[in-house]
Amino acid sequence: MKKILLYSFITIMMFGCNEEEEVKANDVINIISTDNIFSMPADNTSTISITAYIALNSDSDKREIEFETNEGVFIDSKEKKIKLVAKDTIVINRNIYLGAVVKLKSSTKVTTEVKVTAKIYEYPVNLNLEFTNSPPKSISISSNVFGMDNSFLSEALLTATVKSDTGSPSSGLEVEFLVYNAADNSPFTDLRLREHQNSVNATGIATTKFTAGNLTLGNQKFVGDLKIIGKIIGTDIISNPIKLNIKQETN
Repeated sequence: MKKILLYSFITIMMFGCNEEEEVKANDVINIISTDNIFSMPADNTSTISITAYIALNSDSDKREIEFETNEGVFIDSKEKKIKLVAKDTIVINRNIYLGAVVKLKSSTKVTTEVKVTAKIYEYPVNLNLEFTNSPPKSISISSNVFGMDNSFLSEALLTATVKSDTGSPSSGLEVEFLVYNAADNSPFTDLRLREHQNSVNATGIATTKFTAGNLTLGNQKFVGDLKIIGKIIGTDIISNPIKLNIKQETN
């Protein structure tokens, strides 16, 4: 049994066509936002359903619609392109068509120029969308070890995870790692970090490798607990602290 989808949208014909022009049976007639939503957060999580439809009398072997987007990816293909056969019967303004539905997932890029196209042959139709800012809400940090020697040969991989209300934050954020003596909250400023990826990636992650080999307390190498905090640069958002125990290097 064919699935019947009902829509209450005003049909907009292909760009450049008017009411007197005849649409070819095997061309895509239109592409619409299924839920009449035209923007979503740039959070690498949110989705919009998109429907493209063709004439009901289209040849059965010429119903495959190619979708393409310049931003984000389609859920089913995890890529910027996907092909689907128009097989669902849909009703728009009392007219019956054959449709195919895709879900587009946003990226973390804020842009007003998202364009999704659908075509069967050389004549595409377009849908314009927008990815809006997804501001950061929280940050958490973790370490791959609970302690290490006060040696340059010992390292901890520190990972910061930034979240927004709906998923990952929009691109452009940076994280800094702050290190304190847990005994008195005094900061260490001359930190030794390498492979420092402080820009938050598409999944909200920033990382660095940290060594305590250069940390001193008075004239001695530091021994004791460190308190480490992650902070989103340019904001007041900080993480809960984690502790890292630093031991005397053993030969």
